[in-house]
Amino acid sequence: MKNAVVIWGFLLIPFYSGCGEKESFSIVRFLQEGRADVRLNERLILRFSNEVDRSSVTADTVVLRDDRGMMARGTWSVRGREVYFLPALPVKPDCSDVGIAPGRNYTVRVSGFPGYCALRSTKGVHLAKSAIFSFHAISESKDRLASFVDPKPESGPLIVKVNGAPVAELKPEGIEVQPGSALELTFSEPLFPISVFESQGKLIRIDKEIGVDLELDALPYLARITAGEPRGAVIVLEPRGGFLAGRQYKLMPEFLDFTDFGGKGVERNMSFISIICPDTSH
Repeated sequence: MKNAVVIWGFLLIPFYSGCGEKESFSIVRFLQEGRADVRLNERLILRFSNEVDRSSVTADTVVLRDDRGMMARGTWSVRGREVYFLPALPVKPDCSDVGIAPGRNYTVRVSGFPGYCALRSTKGVHLAKSAIFSFHAISESKDRLASFVDPKPESGPLIVKVNGAPVAELKPEGIEVQPGSALELTFSEPLFPISVFESQGKLIRIDKEIGVDLELDALPYLARITAGEPRGAVIVLEPRGGFLAGRQYKLMPEFLDFTDFGGKGVERNMSFISIICPDTSH
């Protein structure tokens, strides 16, 4: 029996050593590690040795907090071997609701083996060990734009949708709005909230009834951001005093003075948007 046990043990050793091995899974680098000037909307990137299982990226496995213990607001996403964080964009005029607070120290904690929950590769391999990284968010300055990254430096913002309809599909006769309603504009990129709040742009009103000879009047408007999405801001806009029944309006891109996070103004990708507010009292 002793000889038999030795023989089986000898045979099993190479079997387990060959089949039990798994490829390693580790962090290659955190791109913002040690920096003291991370912008408030900058994409934070963790790079790994293998593709990451997106289902393993949770509030427990990747944690981003400031030096006061506050969680950063934003979204973790996965793209191949990268896990990245997109900070929440500000909507308030003073930018106080931004996902990364200015002047704070931040820590990124990534859970690995032997933690009870660990990041995994797409092949099911657990992260070899936990890691901690740190960075400092840029401090506030008089030039608030300097605290942000321009996500599309090659161009300015474009109007891509009006009341949910793509610009290319707008009817020649225009968009119909109801008295007391507002116009919803979707842009091709995020907009700087202060530029929307302080906007001095104009909306053109046609002062005579629809179908009669036109007289134009430039009206100030009210605007606010309802969504500061990374893919594009959504603005709600209405003339001061509201849309009036039986009147027609024109919205011209060059009359909008919103800017993006690089300070660039709205680009003209159309001549104007025609807006009709029908008189439903008859």
